[in-house]
Amino acid sequence: MHLPRLRTFALLLALAPLANPALSSTEPNGKPAALHASMERIDEAYKSLRKILRTPETAAPADALAAITILKTEATRSRELVPETVTALPETERETALKAYREMMDTLVKTIGELELAVKAGDWTKAGEIARTMQRQKSEGHERFKAE
Repeated sequence: MHLPRLRTFALLLALAPLANPALSSTEPNGKPAALHASMERIDEAYKSLRKILRTPETAAPADALAAITILKTEATRSRELVPETVTALPETERETALKAYREMMDTLVKTIGELELAVKAGDWTKAGEIARTMQRQKSEGHERFKAE
């Protein structure tokens, strides 16, 4: 994707919840629909990033950083929402499950920060390794918190 278009796309994705309250992830009840929408944006940004990382010799740091910005924004937003699997638990188990979910999301945000530093340093090999770590984190999180 052309650099200005990717930046525009990243900005539009980041601002979409402000323009459309239905996409907002700050709903007090933490609607699963908002979480799903945020996770979809994470998935799309991750796919774009993986494509960039497959060809590091032609990789544009600005394109990678635009995708990372989306990842960071949406992971931070998702952290504040409540997965459907948590709301389905008995009330006595919800607090513990929600704490575990938020800890996993905190770890993801930290990993995204490490990825950002690797890209800024031009260390594409390390960035690829970190992206694979993110994929494992995604698998673990979905196994534990994604509704079937």
